[in-house]
Amino acid sequence: MKHLASTVAAVLLIVFATAAYAATAETTLHIEGMTCKGCETAVKLALKKTPGVTSSEVSYEKKQAVVAFDPAKTTPAKIAAAVADALGYKVTVVNPPPTKGGA
Repeated sequence: MKHLASTVAAVLLIVFATAAYAATAETTLHIEGMTCKGCETAVKLALKKTPGVTSSEVSYEKKQAVVAFDPAKTTPAKIAAAVADALGYKVTVVNPPPTKGGA
């Protein structure tokens, strides 16, 4: 019985982990105006406060942020707008996800 319970628990863990992974999308933002590590840190903080954002990697040298997010909670456009509104940078989405229907 303990073996069965352990197996069921392991299967549930895999199912939930897979669902969480599948619910994450990624986008790249081009951020014009970052000039130093302080700017990089400010963008990281703005992204951390943005609903739906799960993680980010920001580089002022590359003028970009690679952002992981929950597409059920936000969109790349909303994330870009949140950074622009919070910090005044010009932010554009580099790789928007494909639209439904492949267009």
